[in-house]
Formats: sequence, C-alpha cells, structure tokens
Amino acid sequence: SPISSFFTRRPIESDVMAPHVMAAAKKSILECQKGHSQCGKSASLPRLPVRVLDVSEAQRSSTIRLYVTKKTGEYDNYVTLSYCWGGPQPIVATKATLKQLQTGIRAASLPQTLQDAVKVTSALGFRYLWVDALCIVQDDNVDKMNEIGSMDQVYGNSTLTISAAVAATVREGFVKYPRREPFVAVPAELPNGKKGDVFVAPCIEADFADLPLQTRGWTLQEWLLPSRILFYGDRELVFQCRTAGTRGVCPSYMSYDTANRNTGRIVDHRLRMPSAAERGRLWLLFMREFSARQLTVASDRMNAMIGIQKALSSSWKDECIAGLWKSTFPVCLAWECKMRVKPAPKGRTGWAPSWSWLSVD
Repeated sequence: SPISSFFTRRPIESDVMAPHVMAAAKKSILECQKGHSQCGKSASLPRLPVRVLDVSEAQRSSTIRLYVTKKTGEYDNYVTLSYCWGGPQPIVATKATLKQLQTGIRAASLPQTLQDAVKVTSALGFRYLWVDALCIVQDDNVDKMNEIGSMDQVYGNSTLTISAAVAATVREGFVKYPRREPFVAVPAELPNGKKGDVFVAPCIEADFADLPLQTRGWTLQEWLLPSRILFYGDRELVFQCRTAGTRGVCPSYMSYDTANRNTGRIVDHRLRMPSAAERGRLWLLFMREFSARQLTVASDRMNAMIGIQKALSSSWKDECIAGLWKSTFPVCLAWECKMRVKPAPKGRTGWAPSWSWLSVD
C-alpha cells in the first residue's frame, strides 16, 4: 500500500519459522555478537559445557547425538534451551541411555519442545544445543550437583538461549502460529491522491509474566544469566540482549517498554559495581520475582538460584548465605512475607535455615 511509507509499525509476523523471520533473528544475533560490548562481545568462542547435543545432521538425516567434550576444554558457539518440563520426561540422559544418546537418536523421538529447539538451532546455523534433560545424567547425583553448580557458566556463556516461553509442558512445542490481535482497515487518502488502507490495532504492551515459563522457579536464572535470548511467546518472536533491550525480531505494533524496565534492572549485574543500597534493592527485586514462582520440589529453592547467586557473588565480590548477602546481612534479615505462608517441614533436608526467606513454603 502507498500509505505504508508513512507508518513504521507493521502487523505481527505470525509464522515464527518463516525464512525472513529466521534471517531477521540471525541478523539480530550477529549484530549483538559483533557490536555489543555489554553483551560479552569477544573475539574468542565460549567454552562448551561438559555435554551438548550435536544437531549438525538433524536436517539431512534427522539424527542428533550427545557429544561429550574433552576434559581439556573445547570452544564453539552453542545454544541453551529454557523450557518447562511439565512432569516426567519421555526421554532423559541416564547411566543406561548415555551410550545410545552418544551413538545417535532420531530427532522425531524427542518431545515436541525439544524437536522445535533442534529445528530452531539448526535454522539459525548453530551446531550445538544444551538441554538439561539430555545433557545432565539424571540418575547420577554427583553429575547433577556438578551441573547445577555450573548453571552460571552454561547459560551465562551461551551464544544464545531459546526461551520456549509459551509451552507449559515439554510435549506442547513452541513453534506455533501466535494469535493475531483484531484490527480494523480504515480507508485513507494521501495529499497526492493515492489511496490505501491503514490498519488500526490495539496498542499492546507486551508482558511475559503470564507465560508458562515465567511462572517456574528454575527458569528465572535461565532468563537473567544469558546475554541473548529468543523468546517464543504467544504473539511474535522477540529478541532480548543487555545492550538493545527487548524488541520484536520483525517490526510490529508491539511495545516492550515495560519488559525492558523490568529486566534491565537485574541483568545489568555484571556491568557495574552497584552500591550496597543498590544491591539491596536489586536483590529485593529478585527475591520478589523468585518467591512468586513455583517449584515442583519445594526443597529445590536453593539449587534453583545457585547460578544467579554465583554470577552476582563474582561481580559483587560478596558472599551469599542462604539467600542473604554477607555485606548487608543485618538489613537482609528484616525481610517479611506479605501473605500467609507455611514454614518448611521440620527435619527435611535441602531447606534453608529458618532465618532465611528461602525457608518459607
């Protein structure tokens, strides 16, 4: 339409796997990698986690395999997946399945969310994908604790995190056609006599808070640690990085001002050394967000935040003790609950001490 040159906003691109959408996503990632120093711009490649999925054959032979990296370290770009399990997983890495996973399995045997993650990783031109269910040996407690303790590195060093925000379970998948908002076509005429239609739609301020992924405790650090995230939500494909904030991969009429404000206050934790008062306010924001989220196993509270805790400890040169920072410990003890809660069961292991905000259920 000749009218289009007068308006910058466009309808939402509903096909999130369309070639032009994937091309726009690649461009956003590359621009961030090359030009954003705050996002970890570096000439060196990140160190790969202990195990990653090799998806290089996924498009040709539909086969993926678990790759165990060398103990001396290997370096390459890799993608991490943030998603909701939604119950027992149909396929996981165990002592019994490790050999078969390393030999290779059909991508079609994976639950839909993992299939979608393989497709997106491959479409973006990456070879390696990290997925917790398949890259952590689930029946090996030593391996689990080692990997949980490395989440700050796994997500913090990843080239990109795919956020399957719209899927409540691993079986749902996230590469769907998002819903379109209603719009009205209004005839318009330019001063030069050319005619066309202007499409009027509600001005929507995006909010990720109601999406399934944003209700889970484990996924908070998976949102805060990465430098770059591709959000697969219920409307359009969204890119977020520490420098440029949050925006649609393709131009649309969506607004992400609130999303930028809410995330930016936390994810800049590595960019500067805030004062003690600022650290207190920052941590209060984290406490509120984390406390509002759900955990299937309530005693996972301390493990589910260990990644962000380690990242902040390194940046702030401080020690976190059961969810409270040593440098501001007396002030941190003044926390209170705004709603009725129940304390952790007596005699249960894995819970925080009673003086910690992590002790309430």
